[in-house]
Amino acid sequence: FGAGCYNSTIGLYSTQINGVLMPFYGPQHGVTQILFSRDGNRLYCGSRMEGEIYCFDTRYNGSVLYTYQREVLTNQRIQFDLNRSETILATGNHDGTVLLFDLTRGQSRANQNEDDTSCELRFEAHKDTVNGVSFHPYWGLLTTASGRRHFHIEDSDTEENSLKIWSF
Repeated sequence: FGAGCYNSTIGLYSTQINGVLMPFYGPQHGVTQILFSRDGNRLYCGSRMEGEIYCFDTRYNGSVLYTYQREVLTNQRIQFDLNRSETILATGNHDGTVLLFDLTRGQSRANQNEDDTSCELRFEAHKDTVNGVSFHPYWGLLTTASGRRHFHIEDSDTEENSLKIWSF
């Protein structure tokens, strides 16, 4: 199993040896989410106050394969998720948008030493920070959630706490 830490490290652990099998380094801030690919060969990681989602190769000493850029200007967890076929990475963004990355583009360009992990689709989902995204495991649905704590110095129309379901 894997675990992330607020000291910006990630570890793969084994209950058989009661210790760390492999540490991962990359994020500069506290890790807020990790997600394994179904085959276990890739480990995705996001952290607070950091715009990158890291994709590590678990087979080769935890090297970083790709980074996917988003905007995270808060300490709260901004979630990401993979669709069932693991071809799309969805993540929330600080500005109320959702970003969708085509994971097959980065993989096909890796052999050519080209970094092509740019966002394929960006759409406005909410008026406030999108902190939750989740693909339905069988249907073509994406759920997004928004909201964050605001300190009201002046009135703002960007505050929104909501849940939406999108069909693809």
